[in-house]
Amino acid sequence: MIWHTELHLEKSDFLLDHNSPIGFLGSCFSENMVAAFARYQFQVHANAHGILFHPLAMAKALRDVIDNKQYTDHDVMSFNNRFVSLHHHGRFSSSDSVSLLNTINDEIGAAHNFLKKAEVLFITFGTAIGYVFHDTNRVVGNCHKLPQQMFTKNRFDTASLVAEWTATLEELTTWNPNLKVVLTVSPVRHLREGFVENQRSKAALVLLCDALEKQFPEKVSYFPAYEMMVDDLRDYRFYENDLVHPSDIAVNYIREKLFETYLTPEALQKCAEMESWVKMLEHRSIQETEEQKERRIFRANEAIRQILLSK
Repeated sequence: MIWHTELHLEKSDFLLDHNSPIGFLGSCFSENMVAAFARYQFQVHANAHGILFHPLAMAKALRDVIDNKQYTDHDVMSFNNRFVSLHHHGRFSSSDSVSLLNTINDEIGAAHNFLKKAEVLFITFGTAIGYVFHDTNRVVGNCHKLPQQMFTKNRFDTASLVAEWTATLEELTTWNPNLKVVLTVSPVRHLREGFVENQRSKAALVLLCDALEKQFPEKVSYFPAYEMMVDDLRDYRFYENDLVHPSDIAVNYIREKLFETYLTPEALQKCAEMESWVKMLEHRSIQETEEQKERRIFRANEAIRQILLSK
């Protein structure tokens, strides 16, 4: 008996291994994928601006990285005794502006150096609904709980998103001609906007990805994480208790499909060989002495190192 309509994917025409620098940009689902790759010792770099959801905010962040933009006092603002950047996630916040600017500029610099040599950049769009800051008339990455009257909420049409991302990808692929881009739409539901608005928003993002894939056929491909969640898994048992975020089982299922699509057979084999050692690293025991813990970690790390060195 068939219990679900499984989404079968073809192997990508480019493949990654443990020597491939892999970048990530986007929503919290992007963070999940970063963690999955990092768990198996891949070279990854994620979200220099923190978690972002809107395509226009993400395009701004990517251009900052390409240009190695250095933020100054003019780029941050003070609210409730905290300095924040509206182009960054909430984790970029400090009571000291100098500390905040140093953190922001260090992150951008590291991302600039990494992405310049990266082989692939996974980009996960979260929502087409954005908040426009009145003072700049630009979509922000995060409202940082500023007064609502300072922003206008808007669902952006596909055409405006395509125009912005066409220009951004042209700049990106000129800057790093060897880079491949994999687009995804986050499977996380934005039900705060309502069921209908969430679907319209996701539809705009799917059409955005389709348009970019057609415009850049040699550079851009699409991984159907959203479709896998809503059509392949298609059951509330694959969601967390909030019925919005995918469960660990769902994330792992999508991760397996992603690995099968984009990793070389040799890289997949190394991941399989690493699994027991990775679990040993993750193990926690209140009965373990500090000396036993150190031996366990050393043993696991040495085994993983040998696996990575193997041909």
